[in-house]
Amino acid sequence: MNLDKLQNWLISTNNDVAYISDPISINYFTGYSMDPHERIFALIAFKDKPAFIFAPELNVEEAKNSAWDGDVYGYLDHENPWAKIADLVNQRVGKPNNIAIEKSHLSVDRLEQLRIAFPDSSFTNNVSPFVAEARLRKTPEEVEQLKAAGAEADFAFQIGFNALRNGVTERYVAGQIDYQLKLQKGVMHTSFETIVQAGTNAANPHLGPTMNKIEPNELVLFDLGTMHNGYASDSSRTVAYGEPTAKEKKFMKSTVRRNKQLLKQLNQALLLAN
Repeated sequence: MNLDKLQNWLISTNNDVAYISDPISINYFTGYSMDPHERIFALIAFKDKPAFIFAPELNVEEAKNSAWDGDVYGYLDHENPWAKIADLVNQRVGKPNNIAIEKSHLSVDRLEQLRIAFPDSSFTNNVSPFVAEARLRKTPEEVEQLKAAGAEADFAFQIGFNALRNGVTERYVAGQIDYQLKLQKGVMHTSFETIVQAGTNAANPHLGPTMNKIEPNELVLFDLGTMHNGYASDSSRTVAYGEPTAKEKKFMKSTVRRNKQLLKQLNQALLLAN
């Protein structure tokens, strides 16, 4: 379980508490994902006590019904969330000496609120590098989640390819992809805006879909991904709608050849590393 890694880190670094504030990190450790917008959302972890999620009251039941099987506490908008967090922490471990924070995510304003709530605690220790390193090493279960996200992306490409018609817009094709992902696969969130760009627009990697109409014998760029239980896919394909030119075919063959060379070099590097 990923939370075990965090607890072991707390023990090895002599930290009493970890205040995890990045929703992506919280999902990694708990399996619960949500966007708190302007409200407070945190995972409070201890080296020798059960962790708990702290969230807006309107999300408490959702968190309890998620993959997370630990405690969940909430607050209403008129309440002081920092005082409630301090009270919950003090009930478990008394007054903590060292509280590790995600320095790559926690805002200065919220750090100041934590200092007020925990006046006797130190916030010098940074848990962000540990979280980044832990997320690099995937468990077999995480690999399966990534494969599922990749399969959803493959499905999205097929929907996009089938939606290409003379005169339809880039936004129409992107809309069909997003709609069919929801309708047929239950995918509620893409990992970023679905990109479909045709003709000269295909030369601009991140322009985004426009009202540009797709015409015969153009190249069409697709760049898309899905979120699957907090794990993202990110893939790109360029297809010819109609007949590609001789120059385009030459570039395609050159790209395929170079990709194969790079994959061979990568495999050789991995063998040497192992």
